[in-house]
Amino acid sequence: FNQADLGINFCDNAAPVLLTPTPTPGGGSFSSTPPGNVNTTWFEPSVVGAGTYNIIYTYTNPVTGCSNTLTSQNIKVNAAPVVDITDLNPAYCKDSPTFTITGDPTSGTMGPGFFTFPLAWVPGSEYVDNGDGNAGITPANINPTGTFNVTYSVADLNGCTGTKTETFTVNQLPTVDFNGLPAT
Repeated sequence: FNQADLGINFCDNAAPVLLTPTPTPGGGSFSSTPPGNVNTTWFEPSVVGAGTYNIIYTYTNPVTGCSNTLTSQNIKVNAAPVVDITDLNPAYCKDSPTFTITGDPTSGTMGPGFFTFPLAWVPGSEYVDNGDGNAGITPANINPTGTFNVTYSVADLNGCTGTKTETFTVNQLPTVDFNGLPAT
């Protein structure tokens, strides 16, 4: 296999890496140190978790019976930051006051975290991201009401990003009326 394909450093939330053997067609087998960290032809950082690994490819020529083995350089899997959003309720009424949500941690080693809000929302109206791990949301300015996602992301010095997405709903106020007396 071509060990240049491995990238050598991964985050534990990275996509799986397809290991392509050479010569092709394959016929060899992959293994790892520590053992058990390769799934047939895939190296899956999210499954193996943080740590240091080597991938080993062994091929035996079916005609000559000769074998050869190649061991990769050290492959480091770094833990991505664990992220959370606090102070966000599952539902609000349209007339609820502006509320503040907090991303945890409020910053990573690459600086403060940031929020991502629905694209239709206007900064300064529906929300204000303070740039310090806190953001305000104003339900009265959210139109139309509905269910929305907010995402918080924090990066670290390894280039790993932790993200958390939470869903919440802004409910329209019920329409009320009565007869018999004039309303104010």
